[in-house]
Amino acid sequence: MERAVAPFLVSKDWEPMSPMLGYGVYASRWPQGAEAVSTIVNRNEYDVDGDQMEVPAAASFRYFDRTMASN
Repeated sequence: MERAVAPFLVSKDWEPMSPMLGYGVYASRWPQGAEAVSTIVNRNEYDVDGDQMEVPAAASFRYFDRTMASN
């Protein structure tokens, strides 16, 4: 995943601490022109379910969810 979005992760317009809906869940937004990537981390000691952030919906948008399971 990191290789696929590498150009975003060096964005000079990086936005740390993007607004989230839940406690203990944090995001950074990495814009690049008209596109953006958000990285999200759950700092809680428990899994979280449900909506975590609000993003605008558009037919031209593509969304990816890469969940990392912990052992």
